Amino acid sequence: MDALKDNTNKDTIISHITDSPLEIVGILGETTLSLKEIINLQIGDVIHLDKTLDSEIKLNVGDKTWFYGIPGVKRNKKQIKINQVL
Repeated sequence: MDALKDNTNKDTIISHITDSPLEIVGILGETTLSLKEIINLQIGDVIHLDKTLDSEIKLNVGDKTWFYGIPGVKRNKKQIKINQVL
């Protein structure tokens, strides 16, 4: 009977965890700047990234990459279409 109760508790905990909201971050690209360059950034400055406009975007959940996708726009809203699940 204890094993059944343990499984029920485990299932309850897992169901609550899976309903928890998580932040997904889309990484458009990366670059390296010196501290001096960062301090001197102003409105209108352009930061050059290592990716082209049509490159896949890395999608991170926490500090791990879970997906890759392609950027797009639908009904005037930015979106990312998942094309690879890691």
